[in-house]
This record gives sequence, structure tokens and C-alpha cells, in this order.
Amino acid sequence: LRAREASAYIPVSVVRHAMLVGHTQTGQTSCDAGFGTLLGWALAASRLPSFARPPVPGEGPRFLHVSPVDFVSRGIVEIAFSDVVGKHETFCLADRSPTPLGELFELLLDRAGAPRPGIRLPLGGRGFIGRWVESIARAGATLTETTGKGPGPWHHLLQRGEHDVTNAIRVLGPSGIECPRLETYIDALFEDYRRRHERFRN
Repeated sequence: LRAREASAYIPVSVVRHAMLVGHTQTGQTSCDAGFGTLLGWALAASRLPSFARPPVPGEGPRFLHVSPVDFVSRGIVEIAFSDVVGKHETFCLADRSPTPLGELFELLLDRAGAPRPGIRLPLGGRGFIGRWVESIARAGATLTETTGKGPGPWHHLLQRGEHDVTNAIRVLGPSGIECPRLETYIDALFEDYRRRHERFRN
């Protein structure tokens, strides 16, 4: 609100990231909120017997947009000192080609060494099962929010749409700064998660 009010008399550029995840090289992050819940789920699934088949979201127009911290920090600095940034622009620092939610869950299971996924749960309220999954996800998000923990992992199943990264690509393109694909650094995120949680258990 203050940014909109100020835009009447000063230039305002808003830079926002998607779900913040760890460094692409070290995987290091300051908390497990958000994406960490999915890493924990995949590692828990890795302890299942080989014949088990964890359920995953089905294919569809659902994406999980993530932004590694090193890309975000480089992008913010580049935008701040750019001479081509116009007034009242918004820049979303996220992957231009996010991984569909169904593929993301399969990737997590694969990298965690978990059994291959089983039933694909339809999302978006399509059909009886789709509406049932949507209702369960909304109820779960409401429950975790009432306990002060935010929507928890449920919001991954409820998220819709894609982020508009056009402005960010236009400004960051000449510098070569581009959001890397999650597949290229997912192993680093897992290693950091394991390291921190093993230290906590010890």
C-alpha cells in the first residue's frame, strides 16, 4: 500500500521472489518453512518398503515457483543499479519454466531414493476425487493456519497460476543472470537439509 501511495511522486520498483530456497551450490538456508516440508516428506518416503507407492499430485496446470537465495541476491543488485528500469515496475525473480507440481514430487522421490510414486491425485477440483483432494488440502491449510504455522505444505496443492517474469528477464538478460532449474541444485538442498536435521537429532 505504501509503495502504491509513494508511486504518485517517486519512482517505485518492487522486487519479489517466489518461494525462497537455499543456495544453489551449498543448499544452505536459514529455515525449513515452505520447501523444507517437501524435502522432509520425500526423505520420510525413502524409509518406506520398496513395494510401497507414495501418492503424488497428478499432472495439470499447477506449478511450484522457487527462487534460490544466490539468484535472488544477484538479481536484486543488478536491478537496483540498472539504468533501464522504468517507473512503477514489478520484477518477479523466479524460474521462467517452473517444474509442474506432479513432476516436482516425482523428482523429490527420485533424488531422495524413495520408491516410485503410485496413484496420481487429480488437482484443481476436476471430478469427484479432484474435489475431494481440494477439500482435504483446504481443510489442512486452515488447520495449520489456526495453529499459527501458516498454510504448511498444503498450499503446494492449492497454488495456481504462474509468475510473470518478463520484466526480470528483460533487465537481467544482458548480465547473464538467470534463475537456474531446480533439477540442477535439488541435491544440494537435500544435503543441507540432511546435515542440519542429523545434527539436531544428535
